Amino acid sequence: MTGGKGTAFEDFDLSPACKACEHPIPENADILIGLVGIDTDHQLLLKANTPKGEAVLAKLNLPEAMETEERKKAIEALLAARTAYRDQMFQETSEATADIGRLTAYLSNCVNCYNCRVACPVCYCKECVFVTDVFDHEPSQYLRWAKRKGIIKMPTDTVFYHITRLAHMSTACIGCGQCSNACPNDIPVMEIFRTIANYTQKAFRYQAGRSVEDEPPLSVFREGEFREITGGKD
Repeated sequence: MTGGKGTAFEDFDLSPACKACEHPIPENADILIGLVGIDTDHQLLLKANTPKGEAVLAKLNLPEAMETEERKKAIEALLAARTAYRDQMFQETSEATADIGRLTAYLSNCVNCYNCRVACPVCYCKECVFVTDVFDHEPSQYLRWAKRKGIIKMPTDTVFYHITRLAHMSTACIGCGQCSNACPNDIPVMEIFRTIANYTQKAFRYQAGRSVEDEPPLSVFREGEFREITGGKD
């Protein structure tokens, strides 16, 4: 990481979520510990980003230093690689889920264990509709579906489950990858959530996790929003 190139360390590599993260430098943390572009065998870079961080560093009485050009170049190279990986991921995922047939195939290994929902740090419903009796259909209903379609996937509501979560969570998704980490069947859940989030967050001119001061979409009324859909004049 000294040169800002690559992600592998010994026999381990970063997850796709980390490879696609375009914010690897924690600028909002109280204290930033700089590793990228730093010769960590001889030094570390500590940077205070808040008054609380400044107070801590003042007590340590460390020598002051300027951020080197080597570090700036290493960060630029890292961000370029992450952005390129992210954009390629968006393109490939969009193509893999472009219609209902491909989306169904993409999610075909889902068994509705709900691990992704439980692992998600921003899933906010106090009671998830998918653990109520809303989808507790009578056995005869499944037989009718199977007779009409010739075959039926069990469980039947996996695609609807993920579409519902996308509708709920894409505006809040930060691409942490915990959903994919929790999936027992290795479905690339993070990839589809980040891809859809890229569209929804741009539509709302919002970036999840950027600032606690930003009001989440749909939590406030903005007159004139989405005129291309609602009609009328600004």
